[in-house]
Amino acid sequence: MQVVIRRWIRLVRITPLLLGIFYSVPQVASNSVVLAQNAQQFRLQALDYHQQALSIMRQVGDRTGEANILYNLALVQQSLNDIPSALQSIQGAIAIVEDIRGQLLDPEFRTSYFATVQGYYKLQITLLMELNQRNPNQGYNSQAFNVTEQSKARTLIELLTESKADIRNGVDPQLLQQEQDIQTQLDTLDKRRLELANSRDNNQQIATLEAQRSTLETQYRNLQAQIRATSPKYAALKYPQPLTLEQIQQQILDDNTVILSYSLGEKRSYLWLISKTEMSSYELPAGKIIEDLINQKSPPPIYQPPH
Repeated sequence: MQVVIRRWIRLVRITPLLLGIFYSVPQVASNSVVLAQNAQQFRLQALDYHQQALSIMRQVGDRTGEANILYNLALVQQSLNDIPSALQSIQGAIAIVEDIRGQLLDPEFRTSYFATVQGYYKLQITLLMELNQRNPNQGYNSQAFNVTEQSKARTLIELLTESKADIRNGVDPQLLQQEQDIQTQLDTLDKRRLELANSRDNNQQIATLEAQRSTLETQYRNLQAQIRATSPKYAALKYPQPLTLEQIQQQILDDNTVILSYSLGEKRSYLWLISKTEMSSYELPAGKIIEDLINQKSPPPIYQPPH
C-alpha cells in the first residue's frame, strides 16, 4: 500500500503540469502539424496519468476522488474524440456523486456538494448531443433531455433544503431514523476505509469493509423502496425520479401543448422542443451569451442555429 501512496504523490505532482500543457497546446496546435502531433501526444499522456490515478483512487477507496478523476478522464477522452469512452467515464462519475449526495447528513453540505458537481451533468449532456450530431435518430438527444431533467430535479431538492422546507412531514419516524442510521454507518465505513489505505497488511480488513458496505447499500435501496411505497410525497422529493421524454409525451402533453426545455453550458447550450408525438433539439450559443442577450434592453437578434 505504501507503493500505491508513493505513486499517487508522484501523480499529484506531475498531473497539474501535464494538464496545464494539455489545455494550452490545443489553442495553437491548428497552426502547425508538429504542434498538432505534440498536442495529441500530451493528450495521450494525460489519458495514461488519469487512468493510473483512477486505479489508485479505487485502491484507497476515495470515492470523491474517483468521481473527480472520472470527470477529468472524460474531458481527456473527449479531446481525443473518443466520445463513447468519455460518456462511459462521466456516467460512472455521476453514479458515484449521486450515491455520495444521498448519504450526506448535513443539508447545507449536501447543497454545496451538489453545486460543485453540476458540471458533471453538463458534460454528460454535451457528450450525448455530440453523439446525436454524429448519429442522428439514435435517441441520444432524448437521453440528453432526460439527464437535463434529472439535474433540474436535484436542483429543486437543494432549493427546498435551503428554504428549510419540511419535506419529512407525514413520513414514518421509524423509517426516517433507519435512513439516517444507514447513512451514518456508510459514512463511518468510508472513513475507516480511507484510514486503512495508509497502513500495511490490511487487505482482509478492506475486503470485510467492502462486504459490509455492499450489504448496507442493499439495505438502503430496500429502505428507499419502502419509503416510496408508504410516503410517496417524501420519496418524490428525497429520491426524485423525473419523468422521461416518453412519459412526458404520454402523461403530460396533449395535441395543443408543447414543452421547451433548455440547458445552458459554458461553451454551448441546448434547447429541446417537445410535442405529444415529436421531439426536436437545437444547439444554442454559450450560456453567458444567452444571459447577456436576455439582459439587453432592446430585443435580442434572432439566433440562427448552425447548419
